[in-house]
Amino acid sequence: MISFIRNERNKLIAIGEVGLDYWAVKEGSEKELQREIFISFVSLALELDLPLNVHSRSAGRHAVALLLGHNAKKVQLHAYDGKASAALPAVEAGFFFSIPPSIVRSRQIFQLLVLLFVRANCPSP
Repeated sequence: MISFIRNERNKLIAIGEVGLDYWAVKEGSEKELQREIFISFVSLALELDLPLNVHSRSAGRHAVALLLGHNAKKVQLHAYDGKASAALPAVEAGFFFSIPPSIVRSRQIFQLLVLLFVRANCPSP
């Protein structure tokens, strides 16, 4: 897949959907493999200067930490399901968040939306 992305770079506008899914993967060794693959896509996005569309099911805090730890730049967190407080470093890094339909039943996602709205309208000095 990485070779394909490199070869087709001129036809691409982003890399994704990539990320971590700890709802589907429970074993430590499988999580480590997911992290290694995710890191390779983060590195590729930086190399090719492409945005990342990131999936983080039951792994929001871990995905944000990994992205920040590997200096990801252009990030869209798709259907982020972590706590708003865990998203704050990503918000401050300028990452984008999609707002899923589950906002109507999820207080956690609603709190994220409030955080994003406040940050967008009241930037820090």
